[in-house]
Amino acid sequence: DALVNNAALGHEGVLPNVDEVTIDAMLSVNLKAPLLLARACARQMLLKERGAIINIVSVAAMRGVAGLSVYSATKAALVGMTQSLARELGPRGIRVNAVAPGYLETDMSASLSEDARARIVRRTPLGRLGKTDDIVPWIEMLLSPAAGFMTGQVLVIDGGASV
Repeated sequence: DALVNNAALGHEGVLPNVDEVTIDAMLSVNLKAPLLLARACARQMLLKERGAIINIVSVAAMRGVAGLSVYSATKAALVGMTQSLARELGPRGIRVNAVAPGYLETDMSASLSEDARARIVRRTPLGRLGKTDDIVPWIEMLLSPAAGFMTGQVLVIDGGASV
């Protein structure tokens, strides 16, 4: 009854220096896989006329981030997918939303330099990187009946960094 598309590859580098193999890998994991999973799950959800799909995107989808053009593009495409699927599947009782976390303490952010980490923290009004525990309750809410009238939305959870 639910799908949370969360897998992603990140690669930092300005676009002229990103090789095609890396671009293909990011497109495959960050965009093609969520499309295929959504298609498979939506088929089953349509039979039951209910369900919820949540795409984990990123604040990078909402605003440009230097050095993350491919990652940002894949996540922005998921925003478009979220909104289109909300219109396609909503009439059949299936809700589709996205969550756009800011920088979190994850394996992906572990490679940040201390300077980069300090810059991000300075730009974040709440003064820290997020934790997965900051995101999970919102995903649970979007999966719950409490979000029964919410679809096609992108919930930004970034400690205020995008304000």
